[in-house]
Amino acid sequence: MTAKKTVFIMGAGASAHAGVPMIRGFLDKVRDMESNGSGAPFQADYTTIVDLIRSSLTAIPAARRVDLHNVEEVFSLIEMGRLIRRIPGVKEADLDELAASMRIVLAHTVDTSSMFPCDRENGVMAPHGYERLADFIADRSRAPERRYSFITFNYDLALDAAIVGANMQLDYGLESSITPATVPILKLHGSINWRRENDDVKVLSVDALLQRAGNAIRYGVGRPLSLRALNFPGVPARPDVALIPPSWNKTQDQGTFGNIWRHAGEELSSADSIVIIGYSAPRSDAFFSDLLALGLASASKSLRRIVLVDTNPSAAARFTDEILGTDTTAIFTQLEMAFERWADTFVQGPPPEWSV
Repeated sequence: MTAKKTVFIMGAGASAHAGVPMIRGFLDKVRDMESNGSGAPFQADYTTIVDLIRSSLTAIPAARRVDLHNVEEVFSLIEMGRLIRRIPGVKEADLDELAASMRIVLAHTVDTSSMFPCDRENGVMAPHGYERLADFIADRSRAPERRYSFITFNYDLALDAAIVGANMQLDYGLESSITPATVPILKLHGSINWRRENDDVKVLSVDALLQRAGNAIRYGVGRPLSLRALNFPGVPARPDVALIPPSWNKTQDQGTFGNIWRHAGEELSSADSIVIIGYSAPRSDAFFSDLLALGLASASKSLRRIVLVDTNPSAAARFTDEILGTDTTAIFTQLEMAFERWADTFVQGPPPEWSV
């Protein structure tokens, strides 16, 4: 029997309820952390990035076309400068270090902003929406006729913790094949618990992070906490975090992320249901638009439904008109609600079609 497959595509809107700043407010959070000193122990990196945005980047003639309040555009611009070895006001010898500072600032901001509920009775829990979703699919994912996988643009660990907390095994897709009986979590842009070592990606176990956080509860911490992946014992004091921007240029990262992208294409091409959560499909990420289009073209015979969960009423038009094509209208539905509210519906009514 061919397994029915649901593929979840997770965007920034899914992690907003976990405390992760949205794209438009992310750099405001960075500026706040730089000014109040909460960027420690990476305070120098925060100052480097804030000063760059205030000075060098504003001097670029094309700045009117680059939104310096959008973290994805700034990250992409810095990576482009590193690639062509040129950013005004920055010495060529400093470009690689500047890009490293941007990755550290991104990772540390996400790391310290992601809040995980906890108490002595239940231990450390994933943020509400993720926990609901993981619990819902846990029993179903063990049935051979039903498979679930995730493609995500988020750097945080809320989804990862939810899957582990529901006693499922995850696979990040870093190797050439996906381990059987696991839930693929394909993080197209990297993760705060990944670091580069030469040409390899080293992964810090989510189980280890949750265990350490659980120890903190026993010592009296009961409020929501951060997993502090960048401050874990054994992690370098200033790790080379494996993050990449959502820009067109990903060829330089093919060696590190190529398997992940290939697995994502395979998951999309064999899906019968696709659920898109909190993802705005920014035009800056033409790479994924192409990946999605090619994957769905191959999935045309198996695909039965596409569900968009997003609070933005105009989000549906972006997908149907520019990415999926108007021929998907018959199988496309938007549920105009927040991720965590949508996840609550799983315990209130019959299972949705994509879960059968």
